[in-house]
Amino acid sequence: MKIEEIRERSIAELQDEVTNLKKKLCTLRIDRGLQKEVDAAEFGKTKKLIARIKTVIREKELAK
Repeated sequence: MKIEEIRERSIAELQDEVTNLKKKLCTLRIDRGLQKEVDAAEFGKTKKLIARIKTVIREKELAK
C-alpha cells in the first residue's frame, strides 16, 4: 500500500487497518513459534506499514 493510498482513507478506516495488521503480525509470531514456515521479511513489511499508517493518522489529527 502506497502512502498516497493511505492518505486518501479516513481515520476510522486507517485505525481498522492497523488493527488488522496487528492481528496479522500476531499470527505470524504464533506461526513462527509453532515452527511453521514463515517469510521473515513479512515481519518487517507489516511493522513498517503499521508505522506508516500511524504516522498518517497522527498527521490528520494534528491537521484538525
